[in-house]
Amino acid sequence: MPIFLFLALVTVEGPSSRSALLHGYRRSPDPLVHLVVLGASSPGMEEKLRTAARSLDARRQGTLTFLEASKARETDLARPGVVLVGTARSNPWIAKIASGLPVAVDETAIRLRGKVYDGTRDSLQLVYPSPFLAAALLVLVTGNSDEAVLEALGSRRRGDFQIRREGKTLVLGRFRDDWSLDPEEVRELESGDGPSLEDFGRRTDETRRRVAELFGPLPPSPELEVRLYPSLEHKGLVTDDTRPAHFDGPRLYAVMGVGTEPERLLAERLLEDRIADETLRRGVSTLMVASESELDSFDDTSFRLSRISDPPRLASVEEESPFVLEAMSASFARFVLRDGGPEALARPLADVETLERRWLQSLKADEPPPRPAPARFQRGMTLAHEGFEIHDGYLSARSDRSLDKLQSLEVDSVAIVPYAFMAERSRVTPLDVPERAGSETDEAVIHAIRAAKSRGMTVLLKPQIWLRRSWPGEIEPDGRDEEDRFFREYGRWIRHYALMAEKHGVELLAIGTELSKMTRGRTSRWEIIIRDIRVLYRGRLVYAANWGNEVEQVGFWPLLDFIGVDFYYPLSSEDSPSDEALRAGFESALDPIRALSRRFSKPVLLTEIGYTSTRSPWRSPHSSDRGREPSAEHQTRAYEAAFTALADETSWIRGTYFWKWPTDLTLGGAEDSGFTPNGKPAEEVVRRGYGSRIQ
Repeated sequence: MPIFLFLALVTVEGPSSRSALLHGYRRSPDPLVHLVVLGASSPGMEEKLRTAARSLDARRQGTLTFLEASKARETDLARPGVVLVGTARSNPWIAKIASGLPVAVDETAIRLRGKVYDGTRDSLQLVYPSPFLAAALLVLVTGNSDEAVLEALGSRRRGDFQIRREGKTLVLGRFRDDWSLDPEEVRELESGDGPSLEDFGRRTDETRRRVAELFGPLPPSPELEVRLYPSLEHKGLVTDDTRPAHFDGPRLYAVMGVGTEPERLLAERLLEDRIADETLRRGVSTLMVASESELDSFDDTSFRLSRISDPPRLASVEEESPFVLEAMSASFARFVLRDGGPEALARPLADVETLERRWLQSLKADEPPPRPAPARFQRGMTLAHEGFEIHDGYLSARSDRSLDKLQSLEVDSVAIVPYAFMAERSRVTPLDVPERAGSETDEAVIHAIRAAKSRGMTVLLKPQIWLRRSWPGEIEPDGRDEEDRFFREYGRWIRHYALMAEKHGVELLAIGTELSKMTRGRTSRWEIIIRDIRVLYRGRLVYAANWGNEVEQVGFWPLLDFIGVDFYYPLSSEDSPSDEALRAGFESALDPIRALSRRFSKPVLLTEIGYTSTRSPWRSPHSSDRGREPSAEHQTRAYEAAFTALADETSWIRGTYFWKWPTDLTLGGAEDSGFTPNGKPAEEVVRRGYGSRIQ
């Protein structure tokens, strides 16, 4: 669960360490009650600050109340849910606690490690132990002016503290577990150390040359102001935008070495006065920066898209997946250029439907063989976007280090899980690909894919639907029209990830996860989806069925390469069974899956399997750890039973993906009772199991 701006003062038992306090927050079952103690220089500004605070997405349900700082007493602050908002001048409580903070604040500046941030639009967001209530967290939102505080309230807080200036993050930091400053975790993001503008200048000159070669000499353009960053993570932390490049007015923010999007955006801007049609302009800008092999791939992808059951059309391609937009716009622009020359690009298109039909008829594609299935047993783990943010999720260097640790545990395969969200089980809404910086955006998921593959790992791309306050097995649209809409939306959504998987060489794709009610009696619907995915993606396909009834009732196993099951069968109903009984329970739970494998002559993947570090997790393995007694020992015993039983079953079970492993390695450990084995004795069971038992 992300830590957002309104992080409550959570009381917990035990030491007031960072990990203990944050664990208490994440596991709190009750709605949060927040008290915002607010100071402002005028009534008008106070109302603006209140409005900004109300509009924040706290993600967790709770009540928000306000108290003027001048009327607050210390007893008011000795309670859960306090957030201090204002400047050191307008809020006396901020001035009162400032001397005890690791990031100094006074009426003129913010100070950190000898550096002074005294700009009028400089702000600080910080979470730290409360001086008013033992074993509790305090959130501070302050700045050098009311305007700076207002801007801070409108931005996402990342890390334990964040210093911002005019909408850009200057410093991001995280404390040690004892709440002292950790120099290695203080990131000065606008230090000036970045990629060379000289190299970027050569690349933009080449882009201008290509455009001029097609359309003739270009008039002098205004000088381009460019900010370059060494990574997508770095750019995202500064600008709140993790795309490889974006314009903000005349300024271009870009990352070098991650594709050609900076040059494409520049080309698109140069073409604004030359090509009126948006799709053509998008396509030509892509042609300007593409390699020869990429040009052919655009035609190939467009041809394949034309063969699926619900092919996208040019008229609505701007609303499609970025992979669809890139391929179709570039392929169509290439056709128009060949058919009519540069002049045809510049004038309005006549009879677009006929032109589109001629373009599609001109396309053809070879039928390359499918990629071979992974030959080895997939020693897998689900890499979870936890973290939850730019600096600790899929896009981060932390995630890369998490993959390194997985390798040390003999893990050679990872499941990467992007989510789409539904608010209601029966009402269908568009299944959107996440775009908010810090979520499972395309650039974050692709970074994780590349990072895993660069380490020699197999990747299972496993897109899932997150149903608010429930699970995907409860999704069931109300009526035929809503069902039609669901499968239409689902088809568009899953083909986005099929195209991503194809483009980035992903070995396995899960076409769905635990959609128990949507697979029952709807085999023909899934047959269409599977056929469409086969047209677009040459890797291996699996469906991750829920344990129990669903996995035994799925009707489309013959069309897939693997039978997939999220394996949460109880191993024993007893609180303290013997190790032999746990192993016998695991082997018994495999019986119906073994029967399916034989019936359909298909290998099996345990697409999820896991146990919380709570007492007797084998009784109900799928259950959350909330409200349950912690027990790392019992988690270890469940893992031992699993690996002992699986060692004799690898002829038909070809992989296991344990749920789950965080991208941020500070999650887990002795304080954590959740599913992850990170930092717990079960880690060693994974190392031994994958290292020597599973062959």
